Amino acid sequence: MKKVIYKENDIIKEVDFNSLDEIENIEFIEDEKEVDESSVKDKIISVTPILCIIVYLIIGFYKNLWHPGWLIFLLIPLVPMFLNIFSRKKINIVGALTLLICVTYLFCGFVYNLWHPGWIMFLLIPVVSILFGGKND
Repeated sequence: MKKVIYKENDIIKEVDFNSLDEIENIEFIEDEKEVDESSVKDKIISVTPILCIIVYLIIGFYKNLWHPGWLIFLLIPLVPMFLNIFSRKKINIVGALTLLICVTYLFCGFVYNLWHPGWIMFLLIPVVSILFGGKND
């Protein structure tokens, strides 16, 4: 018997083709591959912060590289942007700007020693989030 994958109330379900008449207000998902890619991408994004913490602690405890090791946390905003490039969706402007602000802050701090006035640029993140946030899909 043929199975049908559909979306009901933002929940992905699978039923027999014959029982579709009993279900109301459903949104059909045309491509099963799209569902699988999305769930894998979401799982990778979800596990990235935990992996970054584990790698940071391993680098810190075993190699005593606490100072440069924190750079591993830049992967947290990079991974979703990298995965969205391959899914042919628009790049999240808030995530891209957040990463740009972090890199600019580090550059200004390390090169010009402007740590104190440089932190002010982080105030742009909520402003941009309010202006361009919305739904990212």
